[in-house]
Amino acid sequence: MMPVRLAALISHPIQYFAPLYRELACRPEIALTVLYCTRGSLAGAFDSGFGRAIQWDTPLLDGYSSRFIENISLRPDPQRFWGVVNPAVIGVLRRGNFDALGCMGIMV
Repeated sequence: MMPVRLAALISHPIQYFAPLYRELACRPEIALTVLYCTRGSLAGAFDSGFGRAIQWDTPLLDGYSSRFIENISLRPDPQRFWGVVNPAVIGVLRRGNFDALGCMGIMV
């Protein structure tokens, strides 16, 4: 039986989802590709909720297949309206020939 080709579309790498993606990638019945719309806080960022700069102490992209889709926003920021503009996602999904698409997290 062929694995289900699953695309997971999400705004940016988020530490809470990385373990889930690694687990799904280990399953032979799933061929996972995570599609990120921005790099977000990958290299660290100021978090207004915490009131300070944060940097992750765990790798967010290891253990699963992922790619970044070009964000053409004039002011890229996953927290801003119009901060994530990815018209190329349509072509990526078509060429990927995925069986299923999961939209993860909050996307404006």
